[in-house]
Amino acid sequence: VGCIGTSSNRSGIGAKVRVKAKISGGEVWQLRQISSQSGFFGQDEMRAHFGLGDAHMIDSLIIEWPGGGTDIRTNITSRQSLTITESAPQAVPR
Repeated sequence: VGCIGTSSNRSGIGAKVRVKAKISGGEVWQLRQISSQSGFFGQDEMRAHFGLGDAHMIDSLIIEWPGGGTDIRTNITSRQSLTITESAPQAVPR
């Protein structure tokens, strides 16, 4: 999963990506956080990769953006590469 920020930073650094899928008969949540570097003189891939085993569908994909917004996608076919662009923030009614 690649993240493109609009109101957050363009690279999606700091975004938390969660997926829920049925793996080996049980519901499993996984979490990855987008970061550019996790070690000295190292660079991380800017995509979140999930091991889904025998899962054919992702029940839920939730991205919590560093700017405070959240994007949710459901019923996604597994074994593909996705790029998600941050949605515009929703106005809060007063």
